[in-house]
Amino acid sequence: MAVAQFRTTNGFHRRNKTLGTRVMNAIVNPLVKAVLRSPAHGLLDRNVLLVTVAGHRTGRIYTMPVNYVREDGFVTVMSQNHRTWWRNLRDGGAAQVQVLLKGKLYGGIARVLDLNAAQKVQAYAGYMQRLTGKRVPDERLAEAWTKVFVSIELLP
Repeated sequence: MAVAQFRTTNGFHRRNKTLGTRVMNAIVNPLVKAVLRSPAHGLLDRNVLLVTVAGHRTGRIYTMPVNYVREDGFVTVMSQNHRTWWRNLRDGGAAQVQVLLKGKLYGGIARVLDLNAAQKVQAYAGYMQRLTGKRVPDERLAEAWTKVFVSIELLP
């Protein structure tokens, strides 16, 4: 499998991008974004939304599809630790974002949740239960440490 090698200068080490990751970023994500922005958004929006964040240092705008769980006026998003978009939310504790959810655009305040290992396991199990309707097998709970949880308060 082809792997792109690169290093970061911000102190975080990104996982090497495999061919699958590059295909996802170049083909699948743009297709999902197009569907979610179209009248056909109902095909995907049961558990996928678009979140838009501004780069912390550059101000560059990033929009990406993410899975979510909605509770009251909040959505919870789980991301892989090696992804970079959520790092724009770290400094200052909270950041303004835009969320395209079920065809409607919301403003939002996003916060990366600071969880210890036990809390991550509990959050991962609960998130996956709500997302899929199935209990996470115990052997998969070890994956929880690789996850980052972001809470987004939806604004009208």
